[in-house]
Amino acid sequence: MATTRTYVPQKEKYNKPYKNLTSTPHIIEMVTFANDTYNYTGSIPSVKWTNNVEGFTVSLDLSVLNVNAGTYDVNIPATYTDGEHTFVAQIPYHYTINPVKITAKVSNVTRRYGEENPSFNITYSGFLGGDNENAITTKPSVTTTATTTSGIGDYPITISGGSATNYDFVYEPGVLTVTKAPLSAKVNDASKVYGEDNPAFTIEYYGLKNGEEAPAWTTRPTFQTVATQKSEVGQYEVKAVNGLPVNYEMGEITAGTLNITPAPLTIKVNDAVRQYYAENPAFSYACEGFVNGEDESALSTKPTLSTSATQSGNVGTYEIKAFGATSKNYSISHVNGTLTITPRSLTASVGNYERLYNEENPEFVVQYDGFVGNEDETVLNQKPTASTTATKTTDVGTYPINVSGGSADNYNFSYTDGVLTINKAEQTISWEQDLKDQKVGDQVELNAVASSGLPITYTIESGDGAEIYSAGTKTFLECKADGQILIRAVQEGNNNYYSSPRVSKTVVIKQEGDDSVVNSVAESSVKIQETSFGVRMTGTKAGEVIHVFTPDGMLQKSVIAVGNTTDIYLERQHIYIIIGGKKTWKLNR
Repeated sequence: MATTRTYVPQKEKYNKPYKNLTSTPHIIEMVTFANDTYNYTGSIPSVKWTNNVEGFTVSLDLSVLNVNAGTYDVNIPATYTDGEHTFVAQIPYHYTINPVKITAKVSNVTRRYGEENPSFNITYSGFLGGDNENAITTKPSVTTTATTTSGIGDYPITISGGSATNYDFVYEPGVLTVTKAPLSAKVNDASKVYGEDNPAFTIEYYGLKNGEEAPAWTTRPTFQTVATQKSEVGQYEVKAVNGLPVNYEMGEITAGTLNITPAPLTIKVNDAVRQYYAENPAFSYACEGFVNGEDESALSTKPTLSTSATQSGNVGTYEIKAFGATSKNYSISHVNGTLTITPRSLTASVGNYERLYNEENPEFVVQYDGFVGNEDETVLNQKPTASTTATKTTDVGTYPINVSGGSADNYNFSYTDGVLTINKAEQTISWEQDLKDQKVGDQVELNAVASSGLPITYTIESGDGAEIYSAGTKTFLECKADGQILIRAVQEGNNNYYSSPRVSKTVVIKQEGDDSVVNSVAESSVKIQETSFGVRMTGTKAGEVIHVFTPDGMLQKSVIAVGNTTDIYLERQHIYIIIGGKKTWKLNR
């Protein structure tokens, strides 16, 4: 229809590119909106508008508007009518729906120390139009700095990160309160040896968190017990008091027990030594392990010491046993000792002996000194023997008699040797030859024999009708003229024999055919022989007086013969003149 005014849905769409129609009075927008900004209400915005088309009424279809927050450009269908005519126009509309505030609040919570954080509860306030949490695109997240190991106290619970199309979040943080965890405990039982210092006491806990072995302490507990280093063996209560843990609520700590055990004590028997057949000594012992300055007085019962060895027990070692010691505060072990019985000293000795040359050795008798009790040589395992290197034909002299070879269970031998003295032997001459019927010119072998077997020396003592000569080992008498001749035979002796008594023979030499009897030359009946002690005279008569002089005529002694044999004792290293009967002898000792 024709009018002086031009109605347009929106002026901005008509001012370009031609000209600005904004100030042109006859170009009018069909509808003027009072507001283009709204807050979210959960419903279509309540739009206020004005119809600028004269003569027409209009109805707008606002259902095309968006409910949610945001900025929109829409064409709102507008139906115009003047009663006769109706037309529909699309009215452009640019509008914004702003989101509204919504409060997200996290509730305060409480948990115990060491527990996991609980699930945090968020409550919301400010939803509109029947909205609920489903209107939230991204729910807020809740965090706290507290972990399972965090100590007791308050920790902020922060909330953030939520998003919703129609809402802006306002956050109200909460508080996580960590409270003390319940904890129970007991003092661990402990033990120590009597005399030691108390050990370091410990506590066993029930309810510790986070793998802890012990709680952190505001005030550490102190241990109390009446037991000291000197307390006797037994059981003693150990308390832990006044402990205040940081993160735990703990009541009274259950007491433990200190068990004091006996200290080890060794009683060792001292070794002892005695001789065979002696009384056992008083045995003694030593103690090792006393504590607290104690000594044997701490023993309730002293040890008993004994051995199987008796006075007559053989040489050897015997156990000295210890037993029976007791003490409340000591665990006693006994260590046995050793009694050593040593042999007695037994002296085996042989005396000094004498014999003559060419005699058998005498029987050597071993004497003993040192037997105890009633023992004698019958207890010997092997009797010692006495021996000498000297034999029957060993030269005159002194020879040791050695003692050796004894053995016995209970004796140690010491030996005292003797001396065998071999003296010169006496010798005699046996001359059975009859020489009273010899003829001039005879050659007579002289056959006197010395008992020693040594060669004989012959001399013509009177007469000159014969001559003695040797041929080889034989001695001959050569008869040269008639008459009587006195021949003397003697063996002069050597290192092993004294000189023999002299033997004389009367030789009667006759001319061939001369049968006259020749009277024998009287021989003395007294003979003298040197001995180890002096001289021995044979042929003496009882009551006959024998005188001994020095070479200068001093009488040394007079001996009255008591029979056929008379012994005269003379010192050595002297010269003696001996007169017996009608004979005189010179003796050089």
